[in-house]
Amino acid sequence: MNRDNLDFGNGNIASLFRTMFFPTLIAMMFNSLLNICDGMFVGHGVGSEGLAAINIVAPMFLVTTGIGLMFGIGASVIASIRLAEDNVKAARIIMTQAFAAGAVIFGVIITLTALFFRPLLYLAGCSYNRKNETSCRGKTKRR
Repeated sequence: MNRDNLDFGNGNIASLFRTMFFPTLIAMMFNSLLNICDGMFVGHGVGSEGLAAINIVAPMFLVTTGIGLMFGIGASVIASIRLAEDNVKAARIIMTQAFAAGAVIFGVIITLTALFFRPLLYLAGCSYNRKNETSCRGKTKRR
């Protein structure tokens, strides 16, 4: 089966799965390798506090990434269906609404995060380091 001739509507499911599985697996492996390399650089450059900060913020990053993917993938599927029906105007409206809804939701998330920065970090597991008087923002006050 040629890569450019994939027929998801009528093709053999096992063959389509094999065709899509390996590129997806390789992409996920490289993504994991990138995360490991980032951890090594932060661990050597900043130390354990930098790794702890990354691990505290990572779930928040994953949630926002998931929300963005939800809007992007969902809207693209529905817009593709409308384009297949030769309804370009509806496809454009769907993409515009998805972008606007995502922008509003991320605006609310950014505003709430800015207003409740410390409580959110404490809720995620951040603790106050009395030794260096380190805040969750990473600033250090030395006496």
